[in-house]
Amino acid sequence: MSENDGATIDLVSFLAASRLRTEQLLEGYFATDSWAKRGGYAQLLIKELSNLVSVREEVLRPLLRELAGGAAHLHRLDEARGGQLDLLARLDELTKGVGPRDVHQHQADRVIDLIKQLRGVVHDYDAYEASDLLPFVEGRLDMDRLTELGQQAGKAGRRGPTHPHPSKPPADERSTLTKTATRLHDRLHDMAEHPEEAVESGGEQGP
Repeated sequence: MSENDGATIDLVSFLAASRLRTEQLLEGYFATDSWAKRGGYAQLLIKELSNLVSVREEVLRPLLRELAGGAAHLHRLDEARGGQLDLLARLDELTKGVGPRDVHQHQADRVIDLIKQLRGVVHDYDAYEASDLLPFVEGRLDMDRLTELGQQAGKAGRRGPTHPHPSKPPADERSTLTKTATRLHDRLHDMAEHPEEAVESGGEQGP
C-alpha cells in the first residue's frame, strides 16, 4: 500500500514517508467539499493506515523485544495499535464494500466524527514515533541494519492487509498462511471500492 513499495530505503525513511502519506489523506479529507472525494479519502485512509499498523507490528514489535530498553516503547506501540485499530474497525464497518459516493449517505456525522478521532490519535502517535521511538532505534542500530529493516517493512506492506483486524493477534504473531488468507479476504472487499478514482475526479454526491 505504501508509496515506498519496491524502494530500497532504511526503516526510518520508510516510516517517515508512510506517516506523511496518512497525514496527507487526513488533510485531504477535511480540505475537500466533495462528498465523493471525502468517501475516497476515508477508504484510502483505512487501507493505508491498516497496512501501516500491520507493518509496524511485523517489524517494530520483534525489534523492540530484541533491543535493551525497548519494553517501554513496545508498550506504547501496542497501546497506539489498539486505539487506532478500534477506530479503524468502527470506520470500516461504515465504509467497507461500498463505492466512495455512498460512504456518507447514511451516517455522515458518525463517519466524520470517527475520522476526527482518528486524526487525533494518529497525530499523537506519529509525533511520538518521530521524536522518541525512531531516535531510540537509530541510536542502537547501524545503517545496514536499518536498511535491512526498511526492506522488510516494504515487503510487509506489499503483503499486508488493507482493512483492520483488531480481533487477530499482531502480524508478527501470525503465520504466513493466516496473513495470506487475510490479505486475500481484504482484496475481495476492495473490488467494490474505487477510492483513488473518487479522489481524483469525484463529484458532489453525498448526504
